[in-house]
Amino acid sequence: MNKLKVAYYLVCFLFTQTLFGDLNVSTSQNTSNGDTISAYEDFTSLGSNILVSIQTAGTWTSATGIADPLTFPTLPQTAINSSGKMVVIWLGNDVLTFTQSLYGSVYVSGSWLTSLLSDPSSEYVIGNHQVKISDTGVVVVTWAAYLFSTGTNEARGIYASTYGTWAPIITLP
Repeated sequence: MNKLKVAYYLVCFLFTQTLFGDLNVSTSQNTSNGDTISAYEDFTSLGSNILVSIQTAGTWTSATGIADPLTFPTLPQTAINSSGKMVVIWLGNDVLTFTQSLYGSVYVSGSWLTSLLSDPSSEYVIGNHQVKISDTGVVVVTWAAYLFSTGTNEARGIYASTYGTWAPIITLP
């Protein structure tokens, strides 16, 4: 897929999402105590954001924006473990470079810490992104990407063995 074709698809995607966009929602629940995290898209005339709300003991927090609206974030995915550690991932689009990247955020001491997980200089994230978190706090994220160097679609992954500290990106075998 050449960059012009990618740019065309990105513009079409952003146009349809702005006018007719579905509200994508992801919710995960801690099975040991019922705490829940929900992440969803919030579309405005200036772009979009990923809003997150947390339910603890039956009460929902106010929604908090965790993404840069200028990246046109979309398609959030959530994960929570038995000790309440939470992760949200989503796709973001750079309309200047025509790349789609993967972002992630972890909840630490009452704040969301956001990171760019993919490498926009070497890959275009196609999607199929998923996130899991173990009871010990190990986070695993996988996605499908088009690699510029080889011209192939590959399964990619990244993990954080220490909650919120990301290892280098790998191509899955």
